[in-house]
Amino acid sequence: MAHSVQRLEQRLEVQDYKLSALLEVTRGINSRATDQQLLEMYRESLSEFLGINRLVLYAFDEDWRCLLKTGVDGDIPEITDSSFFEQEGRISLNSSKGVQQFDVVIPVTHDGMPLAYLLAGETSEGRGVSPVVKHLNFIQTLTNVLVVALQNKRLEEERVIQEATRRELELAADMQTLLVPTEWPADSDVDVTAYYQPHHEVGGDYYDVFSVDEERLVFCMADVSGKGIAAAFLMSNFQANVRAIFQYEPDDLEGTVMRLNKRVMENARGEKYITMFAGVYYRT
Repeated sequence: MAHSVQRLEQRLEVQDYKLSALLEVTRGINSRATDQQLLEMYRESLSEFLGINRLVLYAFDEDWRCLLKTGVDGDIPEITDSSFFEQEGRISLNSSKGVQQFDVVIPVTHDGMPLAYLLAGETSEGRGVSPVVKHLNFIQTLTNVLVVALQNKRLEEERVIQEATRRELELAADMQTLLVPTEWPADSDVDVTAYYQPHHEVGGDYYDVFSVDEERLVFCMADVSGKGIAAAFLMSNFQANVRAIFQYEPDDLEGTVMRLNKRVMENARGEKYITMFAGVYYRT
C-alpha cells in the first residue's frame, strides 16, 4: 500500500512539473523572451527533472538548421532535406545513419509539412525504460509549442519589416511627386512637355525646367543610386541646391556642377551618388 502511495505521489510530482514547465515556456512566449531564452527554458524543462539530456532540434527556415544541441558527442550531421529522417510525419524509433545516439525522432508538422525534428535521448544507460519513451507525449507537446512560437515570432518580424517597407515606399512615393514638376515656365520660345512613368520602386528620379531670368532657362534631369526614403531625401535636397545655385551662377556651368557634387558628397557620405544632366538655354 505504501509503495502504491509513493508511486502515485511520484506521478503527481512529475505531472505537476510538466504543467509548470509548460506554463513557464508559455509565459516566456507571452513576455516576448528571445529565441535563446526560450530554447534554454525548453532544454531545462526536459533535462533537469526528466533526465532527457541528449537533444538536437532541427527547424526549417528557408533551409534546415540546428536550433539546439546538448549532450551530444562529436559533430551532428548537416541536414539538407527532411528525407534524412526517413519518416513521414510520425514519431519513430531512430534508425537513421549518423544519429544512433538518440532514442526517437519526433517531427513537428503543419498542414502535412515538416517544421522541425527533435532527436531525443539520454546519456545514462541501464535505467530501464528510457525517460524519452516515458514522457513522449509531453516532449511532443512542449516541442510543438516551442517550434510554433518560434515560427510565429519569425513571421511577425517579417510582417513588421514588410509593413515598415510599405510605409517607407508610400512616403518615398509622396516625396517623388514633389520632385516631378506638374507646371512649366510660360515661354514663347520654348515648349516644354514631360511624361513620367515610375517603376515599382520609387524615390530617386528628378527632372526640372525653370527660368533663371528673362534670358536663361535651365533644364536638368537626374537619378540617384538606390531607391526608397533615403534616396528620396537625398534627391529632395539636391533639387533645392540645383535651383539655389543656378539662380546665382547660371553661366558657370562647370563650377555649378562641382558645387553640386560637393553637396552630394557631404550629404550622402559616400553611400549614394547622383547622375545628372544639365544645360542652360540662352534665348538670345
